[in-house]
Amino acid sequence: ASVGRTIHFAAQAYPTNPGDPQIDHVDFTLLVKGGACRVACRAPAPPPDKVPEFSCDGPVPPEISKGETVIVTFNVKDVNGNRNNAPHGERTVTEIE
Repeated sequence: ASVGRTIHFAAQAYPTNPGDPQIDHVDFTLLVKGGACRVACRAPAPPPDKVPEFSCDGPVPPEISKGETVIVTFNVKDVNGNRNNAPHGERTVTEIE
């Protein structure tokens, strides 16, 4: 996939088991090969009566050059502070415009 200088992120996140703490927020991250992983945007929890979709728009950092490939993940944090990093693996964006 190719993206511009702003990426719209969206993912569904929910407690794994009945009785697990509710999800507080989701961090969407970008990683350039050989670089550091950085949070592109943080999506707060949707209202309880909505589908558990977390979404936000994040700018591509200026140090990521046009034409570079980036890895996108999302990390889930619950209300008790527990973290689950990249629960659904990574996605690759093959070209930044």
